[in-house]
Amino acid sequence: CGVPCERAGPKHSEHFSEYHIPDGLCGYANTATEKLSTEICTTSVTSGEMFINEDTDYNYVLYRRYKSVNEYYNSWQIQADSSYSASSYWKWIFYRFNHQFAEKYKRDPADVPEGWNISEQQVKKDLEDTYKVNLDSLI
Repeated sequence: CGVPCERAGPKHSEHFSEYHIPDGLCGYANTATEKLSTEICTTSVTSGEMFINEDTDYNYVLYRRYKSVNEYYNSWQIQADSSYSASSYWKWIFYRFNHQFAEKYKRDPADVPEGWNISEQQVKKDLEDTYKVNLDSLI
């Protein structure tokens, strides 16, 4: 999905992130519809769905077998959790800029759920609660 690794230091061999983003934000799309995807890694690896890209030599691979693609994919530890969803921040970003992302990646806009139309105030509150920070004090 393009999220950076959260492990500290440059010399670690396993990658991990607590928060994944909808993969359409990095250009992933449904191959049948060409619409940007709203899926996230943690739910994809629990599914029977497949992905295809340059790394797979354009062969379909089950998401749950992502580690078989290459050493880089194998180095990622993706928690399989079908109950997990993207943070309100990334939902808000995708909802607000869906058409711009589609234009950038030359895809069709995603079918972004209406529930992702979240207020900036709610996103701010969620960020403050998640990261235990007062965003107003940072400005």
